[in-house]
Amino acid sequence: MIEYDRKDWLRAVFSYTGTALRYAWRRVLALTLYALVIQTIYELAMLADWTNITYFFGLDPREHAVLGSLLGFLIVFRMNASNNRYWEGRSAWG
Repeated sequence: MIEYDRKDWLRAVFSYTGTALRYAWRRVLALTLYALVIQTIYELAMLADWTNITYFFGLDPREHAVLGSLLGFLIVFRMNASNNRYWEGRSAWG
């Protein structure tokens, strides 16, 4: 078990020990760079007035907000259900 100092929360937040980041850092970096390129292209298009924000993605920004909120709630409910199943199995095993 990894011991953490409760009062040094900043070190615990940015701790590298015991994480899966050693295996996933390449994927995280690739997706971050991809998102950065897409955002840069979008910002340049907005500065050059090439497109309108309403028609850039085909949806109004309010529709994106509603869609993002719904997906967020779906992820939360799924994670809650899987966590409950994990703890039921863990307590039955123990």
